[in-house]
Amino acid sequence: MVTESYSLKNLDLIRIETGAGETAFGPDQEWFPEELARISGCGPASGALVTAYLARTRPERFGALYREPTFGQTAFVRHMQTMFQYLRPGPMGLNSLTAYRDGMMSYCADRGVALTPSLFQVNGVEYGRRGDEDGMRGFLRTALNEDQPVAFLALSRGKERDLQNWHWITIVAAEIREDGLIATASDEGKERRFDLLNWYRTTRLSGGLIRFG
Repeated sequence: MVTESYSLKNLDLIRIETGAGETAFGPDQEWFPEELARISGCGPASGALVTAYLARTRPERFGALYREPTFGQTAFVRHMQTMFQYLRPGPMGLNSLTAYRDGMMSYCADRGVALTPSLFQVNGVEYGRRGDEDGMRGFLRTALNEDQPVAFLALSRGKERDLQNWHWITIVAAEIREDGLIATASDEGKERRFDLLNWYRTTRLSGGLIRFG
């Protein structure tokens, strides 16, 4: 069985220093000091990671997207709080790719940075009726080849037990197989592996993937 492996080129740059020589695998929404943000801040946390990674890996183009002096937890929380103002959850949370896209584009415009979003929309349909699995594989393949983190929204985890419902995470690597698509993501400061194809085949609600370049 052939497995294609893809990853961000600088995975170490998503690690955030948390003190005592330890690091987190990306941000954790529990770091927000505000209660509302701790409850519903997964989208802003993802947006903070996406913008920070782009800024750190392409400073000549995207450096203005992350203005904190260090990549430690205290500094990164300030960046998360900034992103919360642009990716502010509504009564039902940040529950669509278009809301995430619009907030990110507004932030980039205020920083004088031009980004182009690409979306892979998954609509809510009955189990077993989706067919564009190759399109999803291609979307991830292109994103990671171009060193772009992928924000992922799952409103329903379907039968994929390694996901949460109504949640944003950030995909940073993937193993593409004939019988599965194993993604690695930053989720609440930890590394999470799950079968994205299993989610795609079994989720009943909408969601999808979004990248920026």
